[in-house]
This record gives sequence, C-alpha cells and structure tokens, in this order.
Amino acid sequence: MKPNEYFFEFENVKTRYLRLGKGDPLLFLHGAILGPDPLHRVLEKLSEKFEVFAPHIPPFGRADSLAGKWDFDDYGRYFDHFINQLNLKKVAIIGNSFGGGVAVATTIRNNQVSKLILNASVGISNQTPLRKMLGVTFSDFTLRSLKNSSGKKDFWPSLVDFVILLKKHLFSLKKTALSISEMVQKGIESDLAKIKVPTLILWGKKDFVLPMEIGFKMKEKIKGAELRIVDGGHSWIQARPEELTDLIYEFISKG
Repeated sequence: MKPNEYFFEFENVKTRYLRLGKGDPLLFLHGAILGPDPLHRVLEKLSEKFEVFAPHIPPFGRADSLAGKWDFDDYGRYFDHFINQLNLKKVAIIGNSFGGGVAVATTIRNNQVSKLILNASVGISNQTPLRKMLGVTFSDFTLRSLKNSSGKKDFWPSLVDFVILLKKHLFSLKKTALSISEMVQKGIESDLAKIKVPTLILWGKKDFVLPMEIGFKMKEKIKGAELRIVDGGHSWIQARPEELTDLIYEFISKG
C-alpha cells in the first residue's frame, strides 16, 4: 500500500506526513536523523490494524529546518497542534527512540491521546555520546537492511533521507547535533510522572544505544506502565514489524 502524502505547518515550520490504512488512529513518531520513509515496512504492517499518521519530525527527513533551538516542550506544542488540526480523536501514539521524548511531551498536553507506546525511548537522562548513539543506530539499520531482500527496500529511502539531512544542515549540522545531544542527556524525567494514559514500554534486550536498564527506570517513573523486553537491538522493529504490530494491537485492544 502506497501511503498518501500531506503537509502540516505550525508557526512557520512545515513538515510532510504519511497517512495510510484504516482503523483507529495511530501517530507514529520516528527517531532522530531519518524520517519515517525508511520504516515503510513497519508502517505498512501497522496500517493493517490502524490508520497510521507518520510525520517527519523537524528538522529531520523532509521537514523544514529550525530557525531556533527547540526542546521537547516545543515538540510537544507542535504535535499537540498536529493532533488538533487533523481532528484526531482517541489517538494512540508510538514514539521510537528520540520520537519517544516527543511522544511524551505531546501526550501530557493533548487530552485526545488515549494510549502511549514508547519503544527504546529517550526520556531518562543519558550521558552516552550522541556520535556513538547515532553511529550505532545508523550502522545497525544499514546492516539489517542489506541483510535481506525486503530490507534493501528500506536502505535506499534511509540513504536519501540522510543525504537530504546533510544538504539541509551542511552549515548547521554541529549546532543541530549539539541541540539533540543536550535534549537526550537532560531527559524529561519530570514529564514522565505527568503521564496519565495507559503506557506500554518496549525494549530490545540487546540495545547498545539505549540499554534496557533505561526501560526499567522509565517504568518506575510512569504510573501503571507495562514493560515488555523483546529480542533484538535498537532497530528491532525494522526486523520484526509483525511482532511490533501484534504487541501494539494487543495493548490497545485491552480497552
């Protein structure tokens, strides 16, 4: 299924988003650097159960560059308006890695968010150097993509997104990286306690980017959160989109 493409703009920051499938709305927030396009297999599988909305998080992928410095509060405001403008009701959010921090900031602002899924999410203060985090993530994604024929379809969109990012941020890449690093290292632990919706935390037991110990700490901070440890690393959802879809569908179907 080829997703439909739309645009959203708030406070002069424009982004593109994908929309595919039918069912209850699910907002998919990707990780840092690459947009949602490289995860098309994941989105397609999710779209068999949900109506999926997958925006490019500024300034990544094909979203606009940012004129100033953003923090998770700014992202929360941006996607709060995204949900309201699209008139999404009882929407579940899945935040992947960096997108998890964005998902948390959005969830505590918007009363239409019904459930939250955090996969290998930032949020707990983490001092791992950003260069190591992004390097391991991108190399892991690339190796998985080239390992099997279906994954090769993911590699080219990820390479295109990476080239677009370099072109957009050729003169501000260091500034962008430092801003992301500061957000990840600072965390948003105070916001985790504000989450009032049912929350599922997913973590790969072989995650060397954000170790699963962070998942256990996150579970302690979010009242009533459920933690599921799965086999795999930081990019496990790319290798097993069926398992991800089943876990999310089971969680959301609980009522």
